[in-house]
Amino acid sequence: MKKLVAGIFFVLFPLSLCLAANVDTAGIGSKATAMGGAYSAYADDPYAVYYNPAGLTQIQAPIVSGGLFMMKPTLKYYDLTFERDNTVVLGPTSYSEKFDPLYVPHLGAAYPISDRLVFGVAAYVPFGLDLEWNDDAAENPGAYSAFHTLYMREVVTPSLAYKLSEKLSVGAGVSLGRSEMVAEKVLFGSTTQITLDTIDDFNYSFNLGVQYHPEDFLTLGLTYRGRAKAVFTGDVDLNGMDSGIDVRSQFDHPEQIQGGIRYMTPHNVSLCFDLIWTRWSIEGDQVGTFSTPLMGMFPEARYPRDWDDTVQIRLGAEWGVSDLLDLRAGYFYDPSPVSDSTFDFGWPDADRKTYSVGAGLNLENWKIDTVIQYFTAESKREVGGESFNLNEAFQDFNPATSENLSLEADGYMWTAGLTVSYVFSK
Repeated sequence: MKKLVAGIFFVLFPLSLCLAANVDTAGIGSKATAMGGAYSAYADDPYAVYYNPAGLTQIQAPIVSGGLFMMKPTLKYYDLTFERDNTVVLGPTSYSEKFDPLYVPHLGAAYPISDRLVFGVAAYVPFGLDLEWNDDAAENPGAYSAFHTLYMREVVTPSLAYKLSEKLSVGAGVSLGRSEMVAEKVLFGSTTQITLDTIDDFNYSFNLGVQYHPEDFLTLGLTYRGRAKAVFTGDVDLNGMDSGIDVRSQFDHPEQIQGGIRYMTPHNVSLCFDLIWTRWSIEGDQVGTFSTPLMGMFPEARYPRDWDDTVQIRLGAEWGVSDLLDLRAGYFYDPSPVSDSTFDFGWPDADRKTYSVGAGLNLENWKIDTVIQYFTAESKREVGGESFNLNEAFQDFNPATSENLSLEADGYMWTAGLTVSYVFSK
């Protein structure tokens, strides 16, 4: 099975996979993304396998689809100040990082087997984060906490949907996944760079969905995306050289429940509202256990997470201007699961507001969908010394001393996406 999944990824993910500065997807498919991801009650393209597999029953002819998102994040921190025993040792320092563009592909297809049964499959990234800061701690003291963090899961999800009646459809799929996690930092008080590079070659989870059309103008959608157990194994490098030490860590991908409503007005306007609950509380301590103590001193790398469950609010609208043109807009609010007590440069997350606009062109057998998104932190993230992870990153390993690191942080990101689909004649 692992060889099969690896082969699928080799075919479907030929591009270098980089993700945005957050711990959730920035969107899958330009149409759904332009509508703020409020798509569980709409979901009428191949990416329904993620948003709501039951929606595949709306597809009446074979379709193939592919696209690419480009993301450009910028993150900043202000007045980073480190105190030891109430004496300022470092700072205040401010720093801004304009990251190189990041690229994420998505692919999908669907095939109606009968009037009631539809098969769909898509390849996409349901969770991810990739941040690589300046690794010179003299310019960027945040490198003592982390200068590179990669956490991603890429999946291929074959799915089936069945129309039980004209009003009710159900669907299910299995996400066959591969995950990677990388953490890099500079050891405080030195120039030693530590790299933990780990992979989970195979994991899986289930997507289940229901769509109900009580009226022609109203659709209800409900989706469950299951938890994926992920056990990462890999090695440790010191200053780019293999240390001969192996590392093992478990860090599961959380389950989600998404529910939504689509209301269709007499004027070719669809209004969508969704809520997404994510069970981030499954993440307790993030622990990397070493085969032998690192540098003869550290049997493990332990980072308390204790994240909170979140509820996202998503809004979307689509106006069918003509048979040729659709216009779309969306908004969603995504509260951060990361508390002040566990905030660090490995997971510099914040409450986010996201605005999106897009358009769809319907050219006979071709569909071209576009989207532009703007992510922004709701407000500056303020940490006044309560983060255990930040204080530990700057410690001197003397239990008699106390460390305190404070800072403010914020950021924003632009995203542009294009998805092209071809619908075969019946």
